[in-house]
Amino acid sequence: MTDRNKKEAQSANTAAEGVEPAKEKGNTKDRAAKALLSLNDVFCSAINVLCCGGKEVMTEDELTEAQPLSRYKMAQQLREQYRDVAKFWEKAGMRLLLVGIEHQSTSLEHMVVRAFSYDAAEYMRQVILKLKKKKKEQSEEKLRLHPVITIVLHFGLERWSGPRTLKELLKDSLDEVPDELKPFVQNYRLNIIEFAFLTKKQREMLHPDLRMVAEFLRCQRLHRDYTTLPDLDTPHPEETIELVYAILGRSKDAEAAVYSFFDSNQEDLGLKHLFIQLIDQGRAEGEAKGRAEGEAQGIVKGKKEGADMLHRLYEAMMKAGKSFNSVVKETNTERKRNKLYQQYGITPA
Repeated sequence: MTDRNKKEAQSANTAAEGVEPAKEKGNTKDRAAKALLSLNDVFCSAINVLCCGGKEVMTEDELTEAQPLSRYKMAQQLREQYRDVAKFWEKAGMRLLLVGIEHQSTSLEHMVVRAFSYDAAEYMRQVILKLKKKKKEQSEEKLRLHPVITIVLHFGLERWSGPRTLKELLKDSLDEVPDELKPFVQNYRLNIIEFAFLTKKQREMLHPDLRMVAEFLRCQRLHRDYTTLPDLDTPHPEETIELVYAILGRSKDAEAAVYSFFDSNQEDLGLKHLFIQLIDQGRAEGEAKGRAEGEAQGIVKGKKEGADMLHRLYEAMMKAGKSFNSVVKETNTERKRNKLYQQYGITPA
């Protein structure tokens, strides 16, 4: 099945389930992460390695696209929320799970509530569809829902600092609740995977493209030489390049880098070669920018100091009895001014 046919089939499936096809959302980094994680082999590896300890629990041919869009009502208005990536896991024609993966580059204080709302919205969607079906078919069949899992991949270089549970977020408010009622406050746990802190064993089990991202983040976090990156055969170099560029804040250069990478047959050298080039280029650009900024600051500072010294020279000469016209005439060249600065003892402040 071609990519186009897959997209058409996905649209048909989502329409059949009573929802509209998803719209593109998020910033460049979100879209780059979504592009890589949406690939079934990458998605499957993330779940099997990071959630199941490397055991092959699900396979990529068991995954189908799920609708990332859900709606809720607030202040009499219908609002929309989007997951980054969502897929159904099905076996023998039976839907077992909906698995959602969220990408975060920074700790988000209310992420636990966002994930909770995604899961709750999916359960409610299932309930509505099942009840409609039961009513239409006049069935007495027991309501059967499939579980929902949300995983948050944290691509930041620092540890996740936000709340990991709903009760942690509610901590200050819970202190005011009577002890007798606290057990009735339900909790929700956030499934956080800190990608820059994966163990060597975890990194080595990952899909090659995901592993390159994990190794890259680790090098960044530890300030390691990028020549230590592994040489890997990556099936999806375009998506991996775009994500790394986005993480570096250079997403506008990603497309050009991809074309350059393939047009010059650099793919034979692997992504490690490109990453090293990327970092060297970034360092050179950073150094050039720093020099330019330093020179600009020096020019501004020099002009300011020069104006201050000339002003003091004017005052000193006029106090010595010189007329204004005479002062202007005697200071009309740099050579004359430097000589007068020495004569009157005027130095930079």
